[in-house]
Amino acid sequence: MADTGWVTAGTGTTSGSGDKSWVNASNVTADDASYAQVTNIDEEESSNLLVGHNFGLSVPSGATIDGIEIKIEWYGGSPRSTIDNIAKLRKGGSSSGIDNNSKNNNPSFSAQTVTYGNSTDLWGTTWSDAQVTAEDFGFEFGVVEDENDDNNEVYVDYIAVKVHYTESAGDPSPGGSDLIWDIT
Repeated sequence: MADTGWVTAGTGTTSGSGDKSWVNASNVTADDASYAQVTNIDEEESSNLLVGHNFGLSVPSGATIDGIEIKIEWYGGSPRSTIDNIAKLRKGGSSSGIDNNSKNNNPSFSAQTVTYGNSTDLWGTTWSDAQVTAEDFGFEFGVVEDENDDNNEVYVDYIAVKVHYTESAGDPSPGGSDLIWDIT
């Protein structure tokens, strides 16, 4: 099994509805301590979706996708009360498969890296090489204030993906199927 290595999103945007909106979503494209943020989250309020996409992945044509990992770096202003409530992949620009949130990943006061998925996790759906290399393949992330704290904030530095795949065996004959032997 091969993989793409960790690749950060080429584009950061927001999507959907929520009580609070992310600002500076484009900051999720590099591990550089420039953060997308959602602030003033009160009890039981949620954010809209922070979306990283346009990863520019390179996966060989015909490869079998074996698993997808997402890594984000984030921190919060009130660690034990704001949790991840959406951690989902996007296929064709829309939510797809299962939600891999843990509902217990609490951000600390300092940046921490959280990984969703693994080398064999397909997130409850199938994937082709064309789908994971498309510009609209992405990851959406949302948070919710789960306790009675008010005015919380969450910061995300980057969103990265690693796609695990097995290359297609292809046609093993020299010259492919167009080989013609002339024995005269």
